Amino acid sequence: DLLEEGRFLFETPSDYDEKTRAKKWNEESAPMMKDLAARFNALPDFTSDAIEACFKGYLAEKELGFGKVGPSFRLAVTGKGMGPSMFTICAVLGKDEVLARISKAIEVLG
Repeated sequence: DLLEEGRFLFETPSDYDEKTRAKKWNEESAPMMKDLAARFNALPDFTSDAIEACFKGYLAEKELGFGKVGPSFRLAVTGKGMGPSMFTICAVLGKDEVLARISKAIEVLG
């Protein structure tokens, strides 16, 4: 189970949690992920703290709650609906991998 739950650390998701996809991914998700990806791309330091500050800044600017964006973000990067801190996961994966995963999720999930 541990290997399966942590597979996203070593492999780009090839499928996405259906329950989370059905509940949380909608017509607003792809544009939000594109916005986040552009902001992440502009970060000079892709650290957990910088990613978190960027994410929270986006939420504040757009007047969105975490629940509106967080689950779609997690789904795009990990393929899962739950797990450890997304900011830490993103820092471990690195900017290029995170941006590629967001792009793939937008392509696959619409």
